[in-house]
Amino acid sequence: MNEPSLAALHARLDRLEREVGWWRRLSVAALAGVGLLGAVAATVTTNPDEVKTRRLVITDGEGRSRATLTVDASDRTRLSLTDREGVGTAELAVTPGQSAALSVGRADAQAQLAATREGGQLTVSVRGQQGWLTATPSGSSLGLGPEPARPQVSVGSSPTGGASLQLSDRDGRAVWKAP
Repeated sequence: MNEPSLAALHARLDRLEREVGWWRRLSVAALAGVGLLGAVAATVTTNPDEVKTRRLVITDGEGRSRATLTVDASDRTRLSLTDREGVGTAELAVTPGQSAALSVGRADAQAQLAATREGGQLTVSVRGQQGWLTATPSGSSLGLGPEPARPQVSVGSSPTGGASLQLSDRDGRAVWKAP
């Protein structure tokens, strides 16, 4: 072959190689775009306003769990919240057919509101001292002391309108009682 036709052939070969490289990059970009669209389409449900799961954990910017929503094996639903240090907590738990309870705590202080099929109870405690208010169809009571089994002060009422008051020592033995 002569020199001019070899140079033209070489120029044409360079141009074809550049075009093939350009088409190759375009094909890779197109495949990546189709793959990305496929991944997004796979995660979108027919109802984007709904997420179905048995456990949802929300974390803060540092990866600490701050809120957890679960439905456990016994069908109890629980929402738990914690502060940054894990000291302040709040929990809402619902057990089907049995009870619902709201608990709030911070360090040594706790408060709980519980409702069952037959009654409700509000309990507050700080450093070993407790107070609780209980209501049931058989009556209601207010107790103060170190624990519900040994109240130091107990005020009660019955459905018939009867009232009672009892003062006890630390061991739960009655010191004064009316009526």
